[in-house]
Amino acid sequence: MKEINNKINIAKNLDQIDDINAFLRSFGEEKGYFLTGNVVTLEDWKKKRKLRKIYLIGYFFSILEFVFLRFLPKVYFFRFLYKSLGFKSSQYMSEAEILGRFIYNGFEIISFNPEISFHSYTIQKVSLGNFHYVPVGPLISLDRIGKEGKIIKVYKLRTMHSYSEYIHKYMIEQYGFNSKGKILNDFRITKWGRFLRKFWIDEIPQLYNLLRGDLKLVGLRPVGQAYFDELPQEIKEKRLKFKPGCIPPYVALNMQASVNEVVKADNIYMEKYCKNKFVDFHYFLLAIYCIIVKRKRSS
Repeated sequence: MKEINNKINIAKNLDQIDDINAFLRSFGEEKGYFLTGNVVTLEDWKKKRKLRKIYLIGYFFSILEFVFLRFLPKVYFFRFLYKSLGFKSSQYMSEAEILGRFIYNGFEIISFNPEISFHSYTIQKVSLGNFHYVPVGPLISLDRIGKEGKIIKVYKLRTMHSYSEYIHKYMIEQYGFNSKGKILNDFRITKWGRFLRKFWIDEIPQLYNLLRGDLKLVGLRPVGQAYFDELPQEIKEKRLKFKPGCIPPYVALNMQASVNEVVKADNIYMEKYCKNKFVDFHYFLLAIYCIIVKRKRSS
């Protein structure tokens, strides 16, 4: 440990630490600490797995590794079993999850650079961080802004790596947007997640929200605080007057899922809804038509 201008510079290999969150929280509330070190990400680890490169056999081993090294350790019962056996889940954390844990625990990412077989990082403590529970299993609940600003829990099947929601702003700053208005090089989304999203499978748990009354069948897309903060003030004020829905307007209007297109579709919907409350039924039929006939898919 070396003190530099009252700030601490420590070399640490994060993938060798049993509990990364506990380690990052050990710096307490004081701001200004610098932390540097190395970490072998999931992507770095995969590159060293020669069996993965063998045709067919590699596919089989990839499935086994996913189930026994990444999926089961995050399932409630097996989580404790793996821990009792000395399993270190930090050895198989993706780049997105590691960056997310940095920000979750109150650090700013100064640099995160790929080396030959690992990544080097430099981070700085800038805030106390977060304390609410972050689900890491296949079923997740996301904080979304409901009618009149009420925070609701929206349920989905996981399509992104754990802690990915905390690097939304970081991704925009680092990569910007593509021509469709989506974050460029969005490595937060998993391979199976892209499939689930494409066919709307990840949205199925929202039926629970529908039954609870948090969402209605057709309505504005429920968004998180980071997304909401990027919207124009006028749009924010209008959105808060409406209950979010499972089927967003951009689907019914067969528009793209980019920020600009979604905002445009939301505006059209809100104007029509104020004039005719039965517009939801019309939009529901339009959405079914777009999905079945025009093969509208989620992005």
